[in-house]
Amino acid sequence: MKILFIHEVNYRSKVIFEMHEFPELLAIAGHEVHFLEFPEDTGIRNASIRTKYNLISGRAYPEAKINLITPPTIGGGFIDRMLASIAVIPLLWKLISKGEFDVVVLYAVPTSGWQTVKLAKKAGVPVVFRALDVSHLIRKGLTSALVQMAEKYVYRRATVISANNRVLGDYVTKLGGRHDSPLVNFPPLDLGHFTSKNRNQMRINMSISQDSFVATYMGSLFSFSGLLRVISDFALLSEPEDRLVIIGGGGIENELRSKVEELKLEKKVIFTGVISYAELPDYLSISDVLINPFESTLVSNLALPHKVLQYLATGIPTVSTKLSGLSESVGDSAGIYWVDSPDQIVETFLQTKSVNVTEKRAASDLGKKFVSEFFNPQKTLNEIESTIQIAIGRKLASSSANPSPDIAIVVPTLGLRMDYLRQSLTSLRASGAGLLCVVSPKDVDLEELESARLFDLRIDDAGDGLVSAINKAFVALPEHIKFISWLGDDDLVAKDSLYNARQVMESNPNVVAVVGICDYIGPRGERILTNRAGSLGVRILSWGPNLVPQPGSLFRRSAFNEIGCLDPECPLAFDFDLFLKMRKIGDIEFLNQKIASFRWHGTSLSVSQRRLAVLEASRIRRRNRSKPVAMLSLVWEPAVIVFTLLLANVVNWKRTSEPDQKDE
Repeated sequence: MKILFIHEVNYRSKVIFEMHEFPELLAIAGHEVHFLEFPEDTGIRNASIRTKYNLISGRAYPEAKINLITPPTIGGGFIDRMLASIAVIPLLWKLISKGEFDVVVLYAVPTSGWQTVKLAKKAGVPVVFRALDVSHLIRKGLTSALVQMAEKYVYRRATVISANNRVLGDYVTKLGGRHDSPLVNFPPLDLGHFTSKNRNQMRINMSISQDSFVATYMGSLFSFSGLLRVISDFALLSEPEDRLVIIGGGGIENELRSKVEELKLEKKVIFTGVISYAELPDYLSISDVLINPFESTLVSNLALPHKVLQYLATGIPTVSTKLSGLSESVGDSAGIYWVDSPDQIVETFLQTKSVNVTEKRAASDLGKKFVSEFFNPQKTLNEIESTIQIAIGRKLASSSANPSPDIAIVVPTLGLRMDYLRQSLTSLRASGAGLLCVVSPKDVDLEELESARLFDLRIDDAGDGLVSAINKAFVALPEHIKFISWLGDDDLVAKDSLYNARQVMESNPNVVAVVGICDYIGPRGERILTNRAGSLGVRILSWGPNLVPQPGSLFRRSAFNEIGCLDPECPLAFDFDLFLKMRKIGDIEFLNQKIASFRWHGTSLSVSQRRLAVLEASRIRRRNRSKPVAMLSLVWEPAVIVFTLLLANVVNWKRTSEPDQKDE
């Protein structure tokens, strides 16, 4: 994919966090990444009327290559930003209108947010808005009101909203976000980067005794950092050899330094200033405890402080105030020592002196395990790729009057019928499905279909059969997906059909599956006949021939999860097995409209092995009956088998004489 990132900060000078990590990971994964930055406080001397384009190495991952775009600058400060919000429009339109980018990932709001969303909509380019905080909350007066208006505009019109934690996502929704819940994508964190063995040498370099107890804060010195209270309590409660290290700058740094001087703590409180990303692990390694004393404000409660994740990666005990966004994301499974407010921070971290080695090691292991499991770069990369693909899918699904992002359809393929596959995926784009997942062997070339944005997610087929391939894809689907199904790579679905099926289940929580009218079509799409068994087919499901068509059916994901998975012991009639299991836990509703078209041709698995499939369905029926009924059913079951095979012969008889389309 070709991806344009837009942020209103300086890429080369900003402290490294996910605005560097995500683009660089995507670049390493093979995507073409462009990043539009905004110079900060450049001053008049550094003003430029030219847009600069530079290919640079990554900052978090030096092996990455980023196409950096720097717009014209007028000078530093507020006025520059106001003028930049207007001056950037021609550049944004130049970049977006050509249609070269598959997607825009937007971090910014005040300077370029509403402009990007408006221009991208006009150009037909999807936008993922990545929410890390709420801009208007950190501003005051008229500026805050104007920024809030811009935020609401972006929230309502972005194709997808991605938040770094659930609490922030919920807030964005309440503030005017899309009706669907924002996707939660945790930021990546390189666990290995925060491993350091230089603790002793760093203490020597910083003139800190090896016996000293060291507490460290790292990050921007926000007004809500709680550090003023920490410094005051540290003066009262700490011992002479205890040290407090503050890594970072800006914000209330001068106020903090004045407080240290006032309390005569110059020897006990050490300010390092801003430290480079490469040096950060060594500086953190000197610590016996790491602290996050943020005051509980609306801003801090909506955030997921990156510093705490980095703390956990070091394995050093961590003490933090229990902020909503942070605690909801991390919980009690990461070994953090939680406190309710900054005035408990010092007392708590001093108490860790007495914690035995075993407990400290257990907390350390919990933190590292948590980071490795939930913030692993590869995992988070896969998830942000999925989010981007969902945005692309939603944009394409706009051909449907009612796209539903909580519907996912899995299309398994061996890549033998590429023309049919293209037709299937195209029909799905207009069906109301929000996410399309293709399962195929690694060697199948799907580049053309991917370039055409006909699917959102690809899963490698391990070669364990059709049932296992579909099960694997279902497990990999994002958590927000509520309705699922699969479609043969040669079948078709009708426009808005899946959306309408979804509406049936949304209006009735007892309905676990919806089926509809299904056409049988020939190799070239010609209609052979129509299955109108309808509700009768559902009623006789357990007793008579299987007249319920799977193509175009839709299942409630929660019901599917309750059942478990598709049965690999039923390789030909697994759909019939699923219908019977679904009927035991809920209702199967018939939707009286055409939902799908089943392509009847010689290379179709269901057609070529029809007899075996019918016999397998018979076995499935019998095993779902009680023993007495199963014995009695031996009387009529042969007639059901014969009748089902006769129906297949009728379809074959009515089928046109045109030859099958050759597999590609």
